[in-house]
Amino acid sequence: MKRTTWKGLASGLLVLAALGAGRVAGAQEAEPLRLLTPPNPEAPTVVHIDVYDLQVFSIQEQEEVFTVGGRLDLRWIDPRQAYDADTVGTWRLEYQGQSAIDKIEKDVWWPDLEFVDAVDSRDRMSVNLTLDSDGEIWYRERFNVRIKQDFYLGDFPYDQHSISFALEPFTYRSSAIRFVTAEGGGATASWEPTEWLVGEPHFDVDDGISHLCIGDEADNADAESLAGGCAGGAGCPPGTECEESVGFPRLTVSMHISRVSSSYTGNIILPLALIVLISSALFWMDLERTHLGDRLALAFTSLLTVVAFDFVTSSSLPKLWYATVLDRIVTLSYVFLTVMIAATVIIDWLYLRGDRGAARAGTLNRLLRWGFPAAFLVAMAFLVLRAG
Repeated sequence: MKRTTWKGLASGLLVLAALGAGRVAGAQEAEPLRLLTPPNPEAPTVVHIDVYDLQVFSIQEQEEVFTVGGRLDLRWIDPRQAYDADTVGTWRLEYQGQSAIDKIEKDVWWPDLEFVDAVDSRDRMSVNLTLDSDGEIWYRERFNVRIKQDFYLGDFPYDQHSISFALEPFTYRSSAIRFVTAEGGGATASWEPTEWLVGEPHFDVDDGISHLCIGDEADNADAESLAGGCAGGAGCPPGTECEESVGFPRLTVSMHISRVSSSYTGNIILPLALIVLISSALFWMDLERTHLGDRLALAFTSLLTVVAFDFVTSSSLPKLWYATVLDRIVTLSYVFLTVMIAATVIIDWLYLRGDRGAARAGTLNRLLRWGFPAAFLVAMAFLVLRAG
């Protein structure tokens, strides 16, 4: 009888232990599940997002990278985080720095945002997390990140660009998250690089939802018939159906930048123009009193000056596989100096051909006195204005 009693007691204890272990396992499984699933399983969770106090620290156009910093604010509601303020003793719980990061990683669901096209992980300068008793969550951080950006420098040093960076969830699609920006904006931008002028930021929210015509006839339809999407079933050619494609929601912040070209104009372009214009003084030399060697000496001296000037300044200019406006201006200087040397030789050759040839040489020389510098200035102005 005792043996039966002890066996029953032992069996009961084993059952209770198994039930307890099952409850612990269930709780352990529920906790990560709560962190991985958005608060609202029936509809997208609305995440209010705002980026402000932007500052462009550097623009490395040759490496096609720019560095931007700012503040990121997120706000959403998670009823699972609601608590009794009277029991806890406060209606708001606040976490700073590493404690805020640890709280998000262990106990709070968040949109898990990432910077698209970031060269490396962003630096979180400071992090703040607040949990209100009604389940409203605020996440704030000050960030610093390097972004990969395509730059075309064909108009250098009169180039203008549009730089941008984007934020989107790493995991959650538009069916789980919907972005809402702050009403009226309010974002500002400043900049560190003195070589650039940076405009005000522009925000664009993409819900990541598109509609496509799916079917055998979709590949054969022309682009015009598919333009504008097919929301509501309209716009699709016969034999196809309109289907919804759900991507990732994205917030894109773009800024217009323009290079301050005054330093390049005053330190490179203007000296080049003066060298070429001063060398045209040889057309004002009297053909009877000057020798060909003297005139060629002036022309070759100007040519060598441009070569030396180009060699010195090239080290501070971007190295590109395609030509920029500045490259074309330098090439233009070489071309006009070469034409000047050739014209000087032709004029001297005509001058030595007798009276008739001398008359032609004098006429050509007088035409080039004004025609040569005028043609050079017009060609240079065309290159500059075309870029601007």
